[in-house]
Amino acid sequence: MDQNFLSSIQDFTSNGLTLKEPSEMDWHVLNGWGRATLKGYNSAVRKFLVYMRSVGRRFRLPAQADDIFNFCFWCGKSTTKEASWEISAVTLRKYLSGLKAWHDYHGLTYPVGIDRRVGLMVKSSAKEDAKQPMKCKKSAIKLQHLLTIADTFSKGSEEDMAILDLSLVAFWGMARLGEITYDNQTIHNAGPKKRDVTISSDGQSAVIKLRNAKTARPGELQYIRLTALRNALCPVLAIQRRMNSCKGLDDAVFGFQTLTGHSILTKYRVVSRLGKIWRSSGDDKLSGHSFRVGGASLRNALGVPIEQICDLGRWVSSSYKLYIRPYTSTEKVEALDILRQLNSAW
Repeated sequence: MDQNFLSSIQDFTSNGLTLKEPSEMDWHVLNGWGRATLKGYNSAVRKFLVYMRSVGRRFRLPAQADDIFNFCFWCGKSTTKEASWEISAVTLRKYLSGLKAWHDYHGLTYPVGIDRRVGLMVKSSAKEDAKQPMKCKKSAIKLQHLLTIADTFSKGSEEDMAILDLSLVAFWGMARLGEITYDNQTIHNAGPKKRDVTISSDGQSAVIKLRNAKTARPGELQYIRLTALRNALCPVLAIQRRMNSCKGLDDAVFGFQTLTGHSILTKYRVVSRLGKIWRSSGDDKLSGHSFRVGGASLRNALGVPIEQICDLGRWVSSSYKLYIRPYTSTEKVEALDILRQLNSAW
């Protein structure tokens, strides 16, 4: 971790009232959590502090039982109120975990004996959630969307080519963009480097080592596994192009060369550039998450066993079901036709 990342979790490292610079031991504790987990915890603390300010409290750790009860009632949905700051019961559960972790980090005791009452409040909020209209699921990237990205970026700048290659890897590797991009231009230790990529001697497969995967336990490595295709959308060729753009083993693999050196792709930049394409084509329901959804959905439509999809997508529970979007018979025929045309043109 570094100072740039620390600034993004300063609510969590504060005691509520005062910003605190982590000691060496504090850094050691923070390293026990993943970056994504810490950012989630920071969001929880920030929401809690917003609540405290709304009731005129200058809060300082530790929290009391009534603080937690009132926070749950304030931000959870109920039959007696409706407010813009309310969150879902699922998010509330995550925030409560974040508040517990906040106390752990500062070596303080989270209120005891409150789980039963808090659990009932969360359950009550969940019932209210069930009455709300279902949110639209994230759309899936399909092959025609990949072709649009390729048509737009393949003859563009070095950055354009890097975004195209990242898109191909994200789709076929069912990757989360946050795992293969970078927070900003100054943080190079979050995403994969050239040394983290291995391509087989026959060029038919590649493996990308992830050191900061969202669902990984502390110190656990996860892997994106890619298989070569006999067409222009091949993810192995895409990662090979990114490796060729690197000068050193510690260069960010999803980057590109500029006149001033090696530049990296930030998640914000990638999503912004792709968003312009999607909005112009009327596909504004697509997002960075749609690559993972799309890769899983296409494999499912083509009859790939669920066990294999889960293995490649690194799902260890039934949560994979949230990512599968059904293909109609027409969409399946169209996908197969695109693959045949691409293969014959290669």
